[in-house]
Amino acid sequence: MGHSDVQTRLIDLFLAELEQIQTSDEPINFNNTNQLDALLSYLENSDVSQFTPVPSEIVLHILLTLACRSPQSSKAHGTVSSDDGIEVLSLYMKEINDKYEHNLTKDLLQRRSANILDKYVDLIQSSESGHALKLYQNFQSVLRPICNASIHFSRPKSRPESKEETPVVEIIQDSESDVDGEDLLPGIDKETSLKYHQFGLPQKNVISLSDIGSKTTGLGEATSLFQNMPHLLAQATPEPEQLSPGGRPKKQKVERNPLEFVKLFDDHLIVNRLMHLKDYNLWDLIRWTFTCCGDSSQYQKFLFNSSNTSLHYIWETYSLTLLIILKFLKIQHDVSQKRQKRSFLGCLLTQLGRNQDWYERLVDVAFTGLGLLTQDRPFPCYPRERSLIKNDVNTNGSVGLRSKVDYDDNIESLHLRAHLVALFLYQETNRFHKVDLVTQLSNKLLMFDKEIIFAFLQQLNMQLFVPKQVLDKFILMVYNRHVITIVGSEDLAYNLIGYLDPTSTRIEKLTRLFKSNELYDGLVHDSTYKELNDFKRCWDICIGLCYEMIKFIVISEVSKEHQLNPKVYEDILYE
Repeated sequence: MGHSDVQTRLIDLFLAELEQIQTSDEPINFNNTNQLDALLSYLENSDVSQFTPVPSEIVLHILLTLACRSPQSSKAHGTVSSDDGIEVLSLYMKEINDKYEHNLTKDLLQRRSANILDKYVDLIQSSESGHALKLYQNFQSVLRPICNASIHFSRPKSRPESKEETPVVEIIQDSESDVDGEDLLPGIDKETSLKYHQFGLPQKNVISLSDIGSKTTGLGEATSLFQNMPHLLAQATPEPEQLSPGGRPKKQKVERNPLEFVKLFDDHLIVNRLMHLKDYNLWDLIRWTFTCCGDSSQYQKFLFNSSNTSLHYIWETYSLTLLIILKFLKIQHDVSQKRQKRSFLGCLLTQLGRNQDWYERLVDVAFTGLGLLTQDRPFPCYPRERSLIKNDVNTNGSVGLRSKVDYDDNIESLHLRAHLVALFLYQETNRFHKVDLVTQLSNKLLMFDKEIIFAFLQQLNMQLFVPKQVLDKFILMVYNRHVITIVGSEDLAYNLIGYLDPTSTRIEKLTRLFKSNELYDGLVHDSTYKELNDFKRCWDICIGLCYEMIKFIVISEVSKEHQLNPKVYEDILYE
């Protein structure tokens, strides 16, 4: 065992209960903030520039799950009732976890985990050391089940589709159940069940109070103390095994996945939510993230400050983690291209269905939650998130008005949306697929006001990992497609500038465009406007596109002459 393996083993010892999952099917629930704090502190204090201990795959799974949990989620189901199970267990852990929550010197577990993962991805990108290679391999193993999952894109047919998007609050308040149902104790008859109900006793699948030892981590030697209390050893009678005709117990061969037996604050690891064939994958998570973002922006209109809502916290948490995942997927794509293998990005596209529909569905996902009507409603990744939103005191009218804060989650989300589109533009080599992406993106953008359109295009232009010539050509094609769509005439095509045109030709074409009757007739004589605001909206978008094309020519020419960063000239133009 080498020095690196010893360090990996040392990290695993912070979560000593992990040894059980290799041999036992007993679930492990990591819900002790002291234990997780010790793990994160060790990883944070590692000197990245000199030596980085490489966490094992299971530790990376736990870090990724922690990074995906909004601050309110990192508790053992919050308030405990008799129906929730063992009250003493939750109260005991609540006392421990509250000490961390009220510690002003330490950041949230979610942010600390995300920062560690981001640090690892940066190391993978910038270093060729053996530790960076091992980190890359472990990251790849962690994300492979998520990216390779073969899951249908459509929602369950049993749920009726609604033509009009319903606010998330209405849907959640109509739901009677916040969390997944649990089975009753096996063998309980009706009379016994009534007694449980009469005295308010839990009827869920809890065997004994010794679960405080088996279902709580980080207790060390005290675990056996809880498990061996004589008055807590009453066990439910197990059901007899079914015998086969030959008299021997039936054995079903099922591939064992140790990750299924690991939980974090009572919830499964994020990989188990996204890898199984349960009609929920990474694309659904992205849609849910953008939905929370859009609903948070809706609350901003009358709460004046939605930054304290559960919707905002969920959006902020997932968006940060998704950016880290997308950054690694770009690295993994580059490595796969060198090895002439299919990348995870290509696998994710196949989850969207037929290749003819890839970019239509990609664009639909990228622009979820910006106020457009949708046929189906994204669902939470974890049932607990539904409960957090439903019971949020900041949105149920009980906290009164707050001071106004100029903040809009929808505008902030354009960076992630642009990054998502740019990433799949970066990996696409098929010319016809790129043209399809231009068409789908242009059609979708024209559904929004000019503020969203040009803010998104500005964010797209800032995705520096895409080669400049590829990104410039793509954005220019979007400009041209917008003009043709708004005016409604293909005759304008010969007046639109091309990426390979010299500067003199570009100026000549724009001059003809601004003087052409087709441009103004198409805008003024359009009989499809329902009201004056529709005309004004199209007029403003068209004027903005003309400005963007002039800016494109100026920046391209100046940067070509001086070989300087075009971002400098872009800032000058905006000033």
